[in-house]
Amino acid sequence: MNYQMVRNGQDRCSSGPQERPLPPGWWPAGFAGAKVHGLSFVDDHWTDLWPRDLRTWLAEA
Repeated sequence: MNYQMVRNGQDRCSSGPQERPLPPGWWPAGFAGAKVHGLSFVDDHWTDLWPRDLRTWLAEA
C-alpha cells in the first residue's frame, strides 16, 4: 500500500493511504510511496511541530 504525506494550512503533516480522498483543508506535501519512506520525508521536512499560528504569535511577542 502506498501512502501520501499531506499538509494543512497550519503546516501540520499527516499521512494516509494514497487511494483515500484528502480531507478538506489538506493537500499533498510532495511525497507518495511506502510508509517507511514517508516517515523519513516527515523527519526531513517537518522540523517544527508547532502550528503556524503559534509560531507567528511567539515571533511577534
